[in-house]
Amino acid sequence: MGRTIRLDQIGDLMESQVRKLVQRTTLQWQKELKTRQPPVGTPVDTARLVQGWQVNTDDPYVGRVFNNVEYA
Repeated sequence: MGRTIRLDQIGDLMESQVRKLVQRTTLQWQKELKTRQPPVGTPVDTARLVQGWQVNTDDPYVGRVFNNVEYA
């Protein structure tokens, strides 16, 4: 059964839920990029590139998955 929330608390609840969703989704994408076989969009020679996937969630509403490993 759902919980009861006052109308004046909806904004805070939604903000909290959106922040959690962004963080969880970002971490899930990082995990997917590092563990899926074959790696999604990542060529594999030494696995350095696969292991180089990092996340940034400094902005609570923006999740960024990136890779700084150089490859040619």
